[in-house]
Amino acid sequence: MKTLRFLGMTLLTVMLAVNFTACSDDEEPLDLNSLEGTWMLIHSKGWELCSNDPEKDEWDEDYDANNLDYDSERVVITKISDNKYSFSFGYYTGSNWYNEPSTTGTINGRTVELKDSPYYSNPVIESLTSDRMVVRVTYNEVSTGEEGHYHSGDITNTYIKK
Repeated sequence: MKTLRFLGMTLLTVMLAVNFTACSDDEEPLDLNSLEGTWMLIHSKGWELCSNDPEKDEWDEDYDANNLDYDSERVVITKISDNKYSFSFGYYTGSNWYNEPSTTGTINGRTVELKDSPYYSNPVIESLTSDRMVVRVTYNEVSTGEEGHYHSGDITNTYIKK
């Protein structure tokens, strides 16, 4: 009887251990089939700090993707090959779109590893559905090329697919 109870407790311990290890904090992988398309900025929240200015610039702004103005931004994402994408960032000038030179990148987990990034660090896709994407960019004391001039920031942008 003692052996049976010992086996029962051992089995219970093993089952509990398996259940606890199955409950992990791992994030589900992104469905990259939803990534391609034109994404319009609808919300931006964050802060930036410049070493030349002691005040932190903070904002929490909403944008209307259907009524373009000078604050309108978009990113056009095109799949090039298996895990390689083209990213074209654009800004509305009041009468047409100004597009930054396109850059390419790959997706590693949730991180977009951009070649010749227009950002100071690689963006992280916090969430992605067929019509909504949330992207976060953080950076700390990144040199602007000017000696002693650094930028830091934490920006979260929300986009909808158009």
